[in-house]
Amino acid sequence: MTEEKYAELFPDSSYVKSASIPTFGEYAQIWLDSREIVETTRSNYKGTLNRYWMPYLAEARIDLVSAADVRHVVANTGWSSAGVRRNAVDRLSSIFKSALADGLINRNPCASIARPRLAKKQVDPYEREDAERIIGYLYETCRGLTEIYAVWSEFAFSQGCGRQNRRR
Repeated sequence: MTEEKYAELFPDSSYVKSASIPTFGEYAQIWLDSREIVETTRSNYKGTLNRYWMPYLAEARIDLVSAADVRHVVANTGWSSAGVRRNAVDRLSSIFKSALADGLINRNPCASIARPRLAKKQVDPYEREDAERIIGYLYETCRGLTEIYAVWSEFAFSQGCGRQNRRR
């Protein structure tokens, strides 16, 4: 007897119900495919899912993933920063929100996971002499369209913009 025939004859059996509920990995792929996002964002989401969540949750039925499972992964992952952790948990929560809306789960297991606060970035402004030296150098060396960098830099410095180191 095929699975389809069994489901037709015994629609309320636990076997049929468990077979119709996708694994986390299957549902995450459906969720990702249904997003209308640019390719770089899709790649970012896919990387986050594959790096942090798939090794632990991919084979589990989505309705059986608990808050304790998510907490275990969060606690045992070496996060490079609070922002990375926050982004990864937000992505996971979005998948579970969709599963909740689709009627596959009764509760979002990420709902009880605290989102880490992000530290305010400290701006290290240039001293006036440094700014003038940089602007002077740009005006001396930039020609044509690249001269726009000099103009932009002069404007940015005059408006109090500072340097900011971004880590990726």
